Amino acid sequence: MSTEISSRCTGHESSKPPLKPVLWCLAGFVAAALLIHLVLIGYGTILGGRYNGFGRVYQIQSNQVPRYPVPALQPNPQVDLQAYESQAEHDLDSYGWIDRSHGIAKIPIERAMALLVARGVRVRPPVQDGPSELEFQTQKAAAAGAASPQETPKQRSP
Repeated sequence: MSTEISSRCTGHESSKPPLKPVLWCLAGFVAAALLIHLVLIGYGTILGGRYNGFGRVYQIQSNQVPRYPVPALQPNPQVDLQAYESQAEHDLDSYGWIDRSHGIAKIPIERAMALLVARGVRVRPPVQDGPSELEFQTQKAAAAGAASPQETPKQRSP
């Protein structure tokens, strides 16, 4: 038996694929495709007998189309901005109640600043001992410049 196998295996491999298995495979694909199509056609026929409207497109009348609401966008943003700014200015410059039951009221901003100054509340923090921020930055820059003196650029020779 081993001699039979070795005698068949002698020689080189063929560059052509075997025709018979390729044809059987192709025939199997065609048969499977036909079978699938026939099953789908039969299923569609069964459904078509039960549902008369299956797969049909109907015209919708314009009065049957639902109306959707318009998006809630600002129709005129410039006017809205002006109204907002005028309301904000009015709130800053008028008296009124924020929460009357708790006794919280609002007063004009100018009056509030005058009351704070009259009570002695500091408007700005006191000046600290030592250099100001500008003087500190100037000193820092001067120290950095002294640590690494500017060298004159040397000319390179080509």
